[in-house]
Amino acid sequence: MIFSLAYFAPTIIRSMGYSAVRTQLMSVPPYAATFVCSVVSGVLSDRWGQRGYTIVFSGVLAMTGYILFLTSTHTSVLYGSIFLQAMGAFTSAPAIGAWTVNNVQPHYKRSTAVALQLATANFGGILATWIFDDPPRFAKATKINLAFSIGMCVLAVVNRLWLMAQNKRKEGERARRQRLGSQEEEEAERRRLGDDHPDFIYTL
Repeated sequence: MIFSLAYFAPTIIRSMGYSAVRTQLMSVPPYAATFVCSVVSGVLSDRWGQRGYTIVFSGVLAMTGYILFLTSTHTSVLYGSIFLQAMGAFTSAPAIGAWTVNNVQPHYKRSTAVALQLATANFGGILATWIFDDPPRFAKATKINLAFSIGMCVLAVVNRLWLMAQNKRKEGERARRQRLGSQEEEEAERRRLGDDHPDFIYTL
C-alpha cells in the first residue's frame, strides 16, 4: 500500500482529470494529513501501549479509502479517498516497526527481526510497479491494496491474540522462577532467554 501511493499518487490524481501542475499541488494535502495522523497515532500508541489497535485502525482507514475509490465516480469522493488510503497506509508502518522492536529481545534477535521486516516490506515496491496497468480507475491495483489492508487488520488481530495468550502463559511461570536461583543466575537467565523469559511482557 505504501509503495503504491509513493509511486503512483500523482498518476492516480491525474487520472481524475486534473492538469499536470494542479496534480502536483493536489498531491501534497493527503501527505500533510498523513503527517498529522501519524504523529497523533504514534503518541497515543505510546501512551496506551497498544500497537495492535493502531494497526487495525490504520487498516480500516485504508480499507475505507480503497472501497470508496472502487465504488464512487465523483471526483471529490475519489480525491478524498486518497486521504484515507495515505493515512491508513503510512500510519501503519511506524506502528508495525515499533511492535517488532517492542516484542523481540535480545539485541541480536531484534536487529535480525527488524532487518527481515524491512527486507520483506520492500518486496511491496516490486509488486506496486506492476499492478497499475488499467487506467484511469486502476481497479486491479485498488483491489489488491484493499486485500492487503484487510489482511493487515486480520493479522494484527491474530498477532495480538497470540501475544495475549503468551503473556497469560508467562504469568504462571513467573512465580516459579522467582523461587529458583540467585539474583545473578536470574539475570543470566533473563539475558539468555530474551523475549522468552517470563518477566518479558509482550506489547499488545
